[in-house]
Amino acid sequence: MRQHNNIKERIIDRTRQLIMEHGIRSVRVDEIAHVLNISKRTLYELFLDKTDLVNECLSDMQKKQREKVTHYMECNAENSLQNAIWLMHEYINNLYSANCGFLTDLKIKADFAEKFQENGKFWREQMGNVLHKCLHDGFILPKADITAIINLMMYTLFELRIEGMTRIEQECFAETLLRGLATRKGIEFIDSIKPYYSETA
Repeated sequence: MRQHNNIKERIIDRTRQLIMEHGIRSVRVDEIAHVLNISKRTLYELFLDKTDLVNECLSDMQKKQREKVTHYMECNAENSLQNAIWLMHEYINNLYSANCGFLTDLKIKADFAEKFQENGKFWREQMGNVLHKCLHDGFILPKADITAIINLMMYTLFELRIEGMTRIEQECFAETLLRGLATRKGIEFIDSIKPYYSETA
């Protein structure tokens, strides 16, 4: 059983790397089997088909990302605006960790629509939670429509990534949007940490 699980984990890990580098449609089952030096029969004993394998990869990616975000939020609960800035950078990091073809495939392929929607919901909920805390803490303007802002930001960042916008331009867009929502207290905090985030982004 342990060997069975190790092989499955190995397949998921390598397939995840391949689809993120080349896109989902560009990676064939034959290629996955060849790279892993296993037979297609072994692969099909563990997964129903390529769609099943890719969905397992997406589930694994989402699990790891959620664990990372949850851990950060639990360990850094003191400053809600700092958490909002970190979360925006982390979302952009995720967009740039994958090939544009991978993101496009996720968006347009019906087979992965559920995972795509789950991922979007997770990020919107996380950003919503932290921006409401920012509102409570006096970092953003009280009249801000948080739901509309989150939807606009997530959609725009995703689409601009597919269109080829550079990471630096994405960072500037996100920071400008957040700064536009900020109160004087929020702007002062953003300005106080901007050099740090510029270096670590």
